[in-house]
Amino acid sequence: MDRPVEALYNNGGNGTIVQMLAYARRIPLEPDLVILQGGENDEFNDAFRSTYRALLDFYPVPYAVIGDLWSEEKSNFSQQESMARSYPFVNLRAINQDPSNSGDGGPYAHAGVAQHPNDKGMACIARNVLEKLR
Repeated sequence: MDRPVEALYNNGGNGTIVQMLAYARRIPLEPDLVILQGGENDEFNDAFRSTYRALLDFYPVPYAVIGDLWSEEKSNFSQQESMARSYPFVNLRAINQDPSNSGDGGPYAHAGVAQHPNDKGMACIARNVLEKLR
């Protein structure tokens, strides 16, 4: 029997990976695929590394991993961890290098918002994820 596609967006209440893992432990889900992207709001330290690994190992299903938009160090870590598990990895640092993919210079006066991907950037991320999953 076919199941409908269901998407769960979980920022865990500010996007920290500790909150994401706590949410995953609290809510009973049986996903077929996990796309993990998060941790931009976390300090990159040993706690981050261990929690991120726990997130990658939490569900016994395939994952696709999306790197960090701003931190090369976090993105490299995410890539190494995904490669160790044979999970596809999408490098957001490469996408972020094209200024037309962000809201910079756009309609948003708040720099913290404007630096995020715009519609073109989000479409680029989606294409990259789909390519990796094929």
